[in-house]
Amino acid sequence: MTSSLVPWESVVAVVSGKGGTGQSAVVAAIALVMQTFGWKVGILEINPTFSSVPFYLGFEGIWPTEKSTPQLINGIHYAAGPTAPGRQFSLAKWVRDQVHSCSFGGQGECLLIDLPPGPSGWLQYLLGLPNSCLLLVTTPHPTSCTALSGVLRQAKDWGSQLLGIVENMSFFTCRHGDKFFPFGQGATDRLAAQNALPVLGHIPLTSRFPSGWQTVPPLALELEQMTLTIMDRLKLAKITSR
Repeated sequence: MTSSLVPWESVVAVVSGKGGTGQSAVVAAIALVMQTFGWKVGILEINPTFSSVPFYLGFEGIWPTEKSTPQLINGIHYAAGPTAPGRQFSLAKWVRDQVHSCSFGGQGECLLIDLPPGPSGWLQYLLGLPNSCLLLVTTPHPTSCTALSGVLRQAKDWGSQLLGIVENMSFFTCRHGDKFFPFGQGATDRLAAQNALPVLGHIPLTSRFPSGWQTVPPLALELEQMTLTIMDRLKLAKITSR
């Protein structure tokens, strides 16, 4: 059963240490895969400059930045926060209203919140939401992992429940079957080990990510396994929080 206060069984805030990690693509991919497993999913995108999630969900055209009312895109309940600068207080209220509003998708299993990259007051604010946790996204590049370590320190200081780390842009496979690691190897695994966190998935580089994920078997397998792990951890967190 969902909370009487929040119509979502789980609220997952997704954040990276810096821009350029493909965080919004990861959010969209997780939502699309959850949907294939029968979950009702919502996305709140908090991006100060551009709404990219609709594109990743398969929306055609340019998403109007002033549009903050919930929409349904290919079965995913989606809304983007107001993008005007200096609106953090009103934006926080908007997020709270959306999270608690049954009009945004009714009752569902998971609400994903796509946060701006880097440490911010959002992490502390989200602690007040029931059934909430934090999912971290990085690339294998050491700079990306170093930036994420700052988010980790802030999250631990504020007592955030950490779901784990997703490594995006891990590698690509050429047409001959050889695997290449353009951003290096090992930095994500070391960061995860230092913080006793699981690495939930290693997403490869491909032009079919995320909208065409089902057409690329290796990508589809990785996303399905990663998302199933996330879903299992969310179910476990819900049980242990009772």
